[in-house]
Amino acid sequence: MNEQIINMVVGALQSKLGVDADKIKAGVSALFSNGFDIQKLVSSFSGGDLGSIISSWIGSGSNKSIDANGIKQIFGEDKLKEFASHVGVDEHKAADALKDVVPDVVDKMTPDGDDILSQLGGLGDIAKKLF
Repeated sequence: MNEQIINMVVGALQSKLGVDADKIKAGVSALFSNGFDIQKLVSSFSGGDLGSIISSWIGSGSNKSIDANGIKQIFGEDKLKEFASHVGVDEHKAADALKDVVPDVVDKMTPDGDDILSQLGGLGDIAKKLF
């Protein structure tokens, strides 16, 4: 299942960015190199609009959209720049692609609102194991 998720991310980003899958894998690895804790993310942004957006991705309801600035807030500007560098696109194009992919990935990993970390060990752990 972990490999399926990574393949889904790579395929979606490859479609949006039109670059080699190996470059995308390197970028995703860099993006998640320090881990990516959904629980921490939701609690960090809980009270604001971004928390509401992220929470909408978890479960069976409709997903709220996020903009490129929201992606920058989630991953941090340095990680986003590193991802863009590995992939070979500018930061704006990278954030634009991620804003469409990240909600779908989180949604597919949490179809019933299940705790993603207890099931899968966190996205960062998945990325570290696969890359």
